[in-house]
Formats: sequence, structure tokens, C-alpha cells
Amino acid sequence: MYHKVEMIGRLGKEPELKTLPSGMVCELSVATDFFKNKERHTVWFRVMVWGDAGKAASESLHKGNLVFVEGRLDPDDTGNPRVFTRRSGEAGANFEILASKILFLTPRDAERGPRDEWF
Repeated sequence: MYHKVEMIGRLGKEPELKTLPSGMVCELSVATDFFKNKERHTVWFRVMVWGDAGKAASESLHKGNLVFVEGRLDPDDTGNPRVFTRRSGEAGANFEILASKILFLTPRDAERGPRDEWF
């Protein structure tokens, strides 16, 4: 069996690089949008980028940058999204992606200017 996820979205916060016993991993929070009945809905994904690609992502990406991510879903032990409790006490769930490819789509010279003018 096989599955693949592809998305283009924006980083919702600064990348977080962590060093674990199994290696370096960069955690990205990526937002994607879709429209339903003329209303915009945002879906958030937690993207894990391992190794040298994760280090490059942590050094080059910033909140608001546009990225293309290719990877696979990483479900919990029951095969479902990871469930957690928010600080407010509400239940939430994460769609976690293990990235196999990540492309930085925000041009370096456009990072300081207004968003969406170049895409």
C-alpha cells in the first residue's frame, strides 16, 4: 500500500529545530486554504522535516513563507490524526506529515515586501 500528500501553504509560526537521539528534525506549522460555499476554510498541518533538509528549513524559512510539501501522513497508533488538548481545555487533532520533499516558494527578495504580490 502507498499514499502521498502534496500541499502548498504558508508557515504559521517560525520553524522549530530539535535535536533528538534519532537525529535533527524541524517542525513546521503549515496552513492551507480551501473554499466551500464561498467561505474560506483553513486546515493546519504539522510537518516534520528530518536531517539536512530540516536544518536548511530552520535556517531559511520564516513565518508567512510559502512552501510546497510532499510527504506522507504519520497517524497515531490507531491510524487516526493525533489528538491533543488545547490550553483552553478544548480537544484538537493534528494532521502530521513526514516530509520527503520541501520546496521554498517565497523568493528571498520578496520576504520583506507585501505577501501575495508574487504568487
